[in-house]
Amino acid sequence: MGRLMQAEVADFTATDLIKLFAATYLPLCDRLESAGVLDRAALADAMGLYVAPGEETASAAMVEALQIVLRRPRRQPGPRREPALRVIAGGLG
Repeated sequence: MGRLMQAEVADFTATDLIKLFAATYLPLCDRLESAGVLDRAALADAMGLYVAPGEETASAAMVEALQIVLRRPRRQPGPRREPALRVIAGGLG
């Protein structure tokens, strides 16, 4: 029998996953809100339906953090501020 090859598996921390999620999900929400197809507050409310009252899990903490961010008033991009969607240097702005 041939020797089995094993691929290296990336090791992600919880912080890595949260940063990745925030770097992709929140700019998407910004873009959809700008297009008029997303109500951030309504999305935050709907997210709460997936967490039981008093639930103390990592996913519940993530939902709570996202709800807080989604409910924050949005600052508009201006001449002294980078566009909201410029997450990666050289990306869409």
